[in-house]
This record gives sequence, C-alpha cells and structure tokens, in this order.
Amino acid sequence: MTPAVRHYLRFCVFGRHVSPMRETDVSDPLAMKVADEAFLMDFALWLVLSKPSGRSISVNTAAKYVSTVKAWHLRRFHRRIGADLELASLKDMLKGMRREIGVPPRRVRYGVRTQDLAKAMSTAYAPLAHDVGDDTERLNRLNKKAALSTAFCGLLRAAEMALQPGETWHPELNLSRADVKFHYDEHGALYAVLMMRPCKNGKYMRGKTVPIVLAGGGTLIDPQAAARMTGVIGSTAFDDLERGAFHTEELELLPSEMDVAPEFDGNDELDDDTFY
Repeated sequence: MTPAVRHYLRFCVFGRHVSPMRETDVSDPLAMKVADEAFLMDFALWLVLSKPSGRSISVNTAAKYVSTVKAWHLRRFHRRIGADLELASLKDMLKGMRREIGVPPRRVRYGVRTQDLAKAMSTAYAPLAHDVGDDTERLNRLNKKAALSTAFCGLLRAAEMALQPGETWHPELNLSRADVKFHYDEHGALYAVLMMRPCKNGKYMRGKTVPIVLAGGGTLIDPQAAARMTGVIGSTAFDDLERGAFHTEELELLPSEMDVAPEFDGNDELDDDTFY
C-alpha cells in the first residue's frame, strides 16, 4: 500500500469518519459529483496543512497523492471519484496553493564536458602497473571506468546502471556480465551490445529488453574498448560512483578469451532488433 493510500484511509476513517469508498455514479445528480470533488479538495488541503506524516508535504506531492488515490479507487471499487466530473475546481485550488504557499525549487543538475570526464577517469582510474597491487584492484579500476563510460555514452539513468538505496541485486533487473556481448558488423568493426532495463517515471518493466549499441573508436571516451579490456561490466560497478558501495565480490579475473560472436560473412545481416 502506497503512502498516498494510507493517508487517504487515515483521512477518511479518523478524520471524516466516512467510508473510503465514494459511491457516486455517472447517473447521479451533479451535487453528488461536486461533493466528491470537495472531498478530494479537503484531502489535498489536509495533506499540505496538517502534516499527517509529521513532515511537510509539498503541494506538488499532494497533487500526486490525489492522482494516486483516484487511480487506486478506480481499481479497488471500479468507479471514479467524482464520476465523470473533470475536477476543474480541484485543479484550480492546487494552482492557487502553489502560488500562495510556494513549491520547493527544482533540483539543480550539472552537466559535465566529455573532455573533463575523460581526464578525471584517466586520473582516478589509471591502470596499475603489472607489478603494483593485486589483480582485484587492477580489475576494479578497469571495471569502474567501463561502467562510467557506458553510463555516460548510453545516457543511462542511475536506476538503470546502479542499485538504488536498499535494493539488492537481481539478475532480471540489474546489469550483469552476461548482459554485454561483442559482435562484428559486415565491415569487420567490433561493437558491443548491452541489454538493459529502462527505468523512467517509476514505470519499471521486468526483464532487460532494450539493446544499447556501443560502437568503438571514440577519441575521448570509448565504452566498447573499456568493456573489452575488462571483459566484464560489473552488476554494481556504478554504485561506487554514486554511493561508495562497490562490491569487489562481484568481480573476477580477466578471462583468457572474450565472448565475441563469429564475424559476419558477406551475405549475413544484423537482426532488426539489434539496434536501439
């Protein structure tokens, strides 16, 4: 049960002493539909002004909670709150609350130049000399560089490349060594294909269904070459960059042979679903 639904049940049972099920139907009088809209308006005001969780709830969060409750009510009771009413008054009230109460500023995001990232990786993840350090530390550096290069060039989100707080690694959801393969195209050029799971707006689909094609030859950042040097993209490699939780137990020594597909002959073509 989501926090929005828990707050809604608490508001109905302990605040208004009514059933959480709104029984208004399309054929009911307009007054009943307006009463449902007023009920949602009271719920939104209660979220923002009463701090039911002990902490302040922003107007934007309250609006999302109302949308979540409306969707939950439709799935649970097979009817919409307010029936076919457009809930224009609710939208106007939320707009006015944003103007009067204010909303938190948007999170500042910073870009990074490719040249600066390449320089930082060459410094922080410089390869160790053969007689310096152990093989695990040497592979750690190569693995981190490959993961960061892949995330940057593939435009991957943190949830697509890394474990989220409190999340445990799962082979169907998180990246592993088996998700990267190397192939030759019809011209003999080597490229890598990473199968990943898109994560956007919380609509996470199970399974890795989207291929990311990583071509080689980059002058500043080359994820295909970085992955080829390690022969592995660790399942939690990006954790170290985001949360300092790189797991060395997920690593293994460099394989003697890479998993490279046979070279295509002149009559073969790449599958249609190979490219993103």
